[in-house]
Amino acid sequence: MSALWPHQQRGLDATFRAIESGEKRLCFTSPTGGGKSRCMFEMIEYAQRNDWPVVLYATRNMLIEQLMKSMDDYGIEYGVRASEMWEHEKLDAKIQIASVPTERSRVFQRKTRNLHHAKLVLWDEAHMQKAATAEKIFQQHGDDGAVNIGLTATPLGISHLYDKLIVAGVNSELRKCGAHLPCKVYAPDEPDLRKVKRNKTGEFQIGEQTYKVWTQTIIGRVVDYYNRLNPDRKPTILFAPGVKESMWFVDQLEAAGIRAAHIDGNNVYQGGEEYPSSPEKRQQVVKDLRAGRIDVICNRFVLREGIDIPELYHCILATPIGSLLSYLQTVGRVLRYHSSLDHVVIQDHGGNFWRHGSPNWDRDWEHDWRLTDLQIANTRLERMAEGKEPEPIVCPACGAVRMKGPQCVSCGHQHSKSVRMVVQENGDLKEQTGKILRKKHRENRTNTEKLWTSMYYRMKKSNMTFSQAQGLFRREHGYYPPKDLPYMPRDDFDWKRKVKDVPVTDLIGRK
Repeated sequence: MSALWPHQQRGLDATFRAIESGEKRLCFTSPTGGGKSRCMFEMIEYAQRNDWPVVLYATRNMLIEQLMKSMDDYGIEYGVRASEMWEHEKLDAKIQIASVPTERSRVFQRKTRNLHHAKLVLWDEAHMQKAATAEKIFQQHGDDGAVNIGLTATPLGISHLYDKLIVAGVNSELRKCGAHLPCKVYAPDEPDLRKVKRNKTGEFQIGEQTYKVWTQTIIGRVVDYYNRLNPDRKPTILFAPGVKESMWFVDQLEAAGIRAAHIDGNNVYQGGEEYPSSPEKRQQVVKDLRAGRIDVICNRFVLREGIDIPELYHCILATPIGSLLSYLQTVGRVLRYHSSLDHVVIQDHGGNFWRHGSPNWDRDWEHDWRLTDLQIANTRLERMAEGKEPEPIVCPACGAVRMKGPQCVSCGHQHSKSVRMVVQENGDLKEQTGKILRKKHRENRTNTEKLWTSMYYRMKKSNMTFSQAQGLFRREHGYYPPKDLPYMPRDDFDWKRKVKDVPVTDLIGRK
């Protein structure tokens, strides 16, 4: 077995120290491609040395299949507690892979068996494991004295379950050790989403008709840029707005001479025919992509987690992604190192490049993990609007995205303004130049500080956030106050927290 990378060893050392000091609820995070599977099996070996039973939980059959393959590769004997894989059931095995839906049915509804008597409980793709049943299982294992460890590249929305975060690597470390490749981003167009509402996770609530108009508008540009950026037709994955749109993309790509297939949770679509999905069917599509028999796999989000195709070179985001969690999981599919590649490409038709930032960035999870992904995304947008962070620049000649400078790093074109092609509600393409976000107009009038102080004490008795408080200030007084007044947050992220939850010591003091 190869030596551990430095970030893996650091994360594992911290994990084992935490367990030995009595910690029971740990979240282990490393970027996609950072070797979390290897770390998971090092944890299993640690449990075996201590004679601990182990259970690994997953929510999707594709993830269970991936875990089974890894177990076989590592030569570990195991059983599977999943209804669709009954032939692998071995309830007396010390190490189990378990399906959360199956455990809900067998343990809590039908009551035909108990949870596995594990001392170490591993939660694969932990960001997906926060529904009621998963939390119930988590709690029951904890009550029985087990150590719960969640593994994820995106530790968002789960801080209520875990007491300690262990960061086992960031993107720059992965590039340094050869686990990641640098990513080039191109933004041919994006939809106009100014009037579209978002749900609490940040995803856009877009009607079916709007998606239909938009996808039909951009298909020509999807094909055009695919051919420009990937003339050798290296393995590509496409994320569509929905299952129907994904299947439609397959037909349109095929019509353009690009071999494609679609996968979702229930079906595989290829060559104009739809087949019931199965492990064999899904694996065959992936094998065909890796072997060059098809060029593009299309999907909605079923391939967002757990899929391991190191040969992937090109990721097409044919959809806007409102959730930071979904964005990071999606772009993470294409960052893994492969010896045949020196970089990878993201073709973004959703405006995701400016909404969520570069796939190459290091994320400060120790700071952010207790926030929601919507809070993180909105704070970034506000910082860009206020000039605290630069807006990405799109080259009008080739669509390449960069962060600074008058010259495109991809084609060398010199230009002074960023140019974006925006798809309107009726399907028309409109060129927009200049800044994406407008800065809020703020004033400091004679009595502004006094008015804000009064607002602060009122809001301490409410459930409003600081951002909501400044919005109420504008409604009541007709302008936004500056953000450097007493009783305002020092940290930008505290603007998204409830006023009553931020200690006064973390606020700007009186001069």
